[in-house]
Amino acid sequence: MKNRPSESTERLIESLYAKKGVWDRFVQLDPQDEIIRQIAEAGEPAAIPDLLPILIIGDRRSILASAKAIHHLLQMLKPTDFVRFDEFVRQGYADWNARREPWYSMKPKDVGHLASMEETSVWLLGIASCHTNGYVREAAVRELGKTEAGAELPFLLIRANDWVPEIRSLARHFLLNRIRSEYIRRLMDWLPLALRLSNLNRDDHSAILEAIRGLLATSEAREALCEGFGSQDQFVRRFCFQLALNSNEADLLTVLQRAFVERDAHVRKEAIHKLHAILPSSGSKELLIRARNDLRRKVCGRS
Repeated sequence: MKNRPSESTERLIESLYAKKGVWDRFVQLDPQDEIIRQIAEAGEPAAIPDLLPILIIGDRRSILASAKAIHHLLQMLKPTDFVRFDEFVRQGYADWNARREPWYSMKPKDVGHLASMEETSVWLLGIASCHTNGYVREAAVRELGKTEAGAELPFLLIRANDWVPEIRSLARHFLLNRIRSEYIRRLMDWLPLALRLSNLNRDDHSAILEAIRGLLATSEAREALCEGFGSQDQFVRRFCFQLALNSNEADLLTVLQRAFVERDAHVRKEAIHKLHAILPSSGSKELLIRARNDLRRKVCGRS
């Protein structure tokens, strides 16, 4: 994710905030909502900080256009991008520009306005949960706790490591309430953010991680867990294999067969340690040959 919009998008942003002079009355200019649509089509999430003030000071048409544009641009982020985005939105305060002031000077009472934005509200509240003002973040997290769309998860997972203890506690409470079967697919979508918590030490996140692990080890989660074997995220793949290899709900032989064709040596090593659990069986001979060949490659210095 880039820190700044391209020159062409920056020109659109400047035209969005340009003051209208006398001459402009005689010239046909693009209305604000059309300019916002063009910014959205440019597909640059770095433009989001300059769309946020419109939510506070715009007219009804421009507010709706800005909300839709922000939602569209957020869809371009990968799960792991959300951590950077959280920091990026706050950096917009340091990269001061007068046009951004309405957003960065918003008060907790303004958060309710975002909650009324229908289908885009959860994403706007999510961005508000990244605000520099802790009271605004807390108000946004409380509003996120009222929705169960699933889109609130990335923001709650990030706020679970907020530097304010009260906000961390609130986010953790809402997360634990969502670690249930209806959320399996959504939790898998945002698993990279959940696994990230294991490397953070601002608080003890073990309750969240163990609850997720327990849910994904159930028979209800078997299909979603197996789909995780093909994740683009290496740590998600490793987590899913490790959980499946040690689960009573998974077909161990099938999981081992899948693990032994993985390019990731870490996954293959985990599989070797579980081979004893299926010996002897009709499928074990082939897996033993693969394990032996894998060990030979390691001896020769290849992975």
